[in-house]
Amino acid sequence: MRRELTDDEEQFLETIRTMLLARPRAHADASRENMHRLARLAQAFLASPTSLNNLVGPVCRTGNVCDWLGVSRQAIMKAVRDGRLLGFRTLDRKWVYPAWQFSSAQAYANCVRMLPPVVDILGSRGLNDFDRAKWCFTPNALLAKAAAGSDQPGPQSEWPSPEGWIRNAKPLEDLILAAKKATPAPPDSPQALPTPRLSDIALADLA
Repeated sequence: MRRELTDDEEQFLETIRTMLLARPRAHADASRENMHRLARLAQAFLASPTSLNNLVGPVCRTGNVCDWLGVSRQAIMKAVRDGRLLGFRTLDRKWVYPAWQFSSAQAYANCVRMLPPVVDILGSRGLNDFDRAKWCFTPNALLAKAAAGSDQPGPQSEWPSPEGWIRNAKPLEDLILAAKKATPAPPDSPQALPTPRLSDIALADLA
């Protein structure tokens, strides 16, 4: 059952309605794509930090990763370009990196070995940097089937995610097969959020 809108939410909708009605009809007929963009932008502003964290997990800033790895910022950027490291730039143009990649030295070594072919495939499937981070943090039915050795993936709550698959050094060929089935989220789906602002996601400290 849907809740009732608050007075502020009703006022927001009325403001949008007034703005739309003030536009020439010719502009309205050609603005479906713009409406999708506005809807996604509104969704991003309304999404809670918790829901965004559920999509990508905690992230680290570039300086923190440099200190943990003992390398330069240029080396980090090259690792991202080469697909050895997942990273994405936030809406306010700050580079961040999913923290699970640095949960241990072994986890990072697994990323260096396993991520490049997967990132390459995800890119060919139309997933951008943020999409790839979301895909890696999302439970995956194909990996669940591979883990179970069955065509039945079992309860969704027990599905492994690609990040867990990588951290535990599970078979790379299964991860590649899963990546080949990846698709970008439809523009009007809840998962099709624009890249968030830095303040919208949890920062982890690689102590």
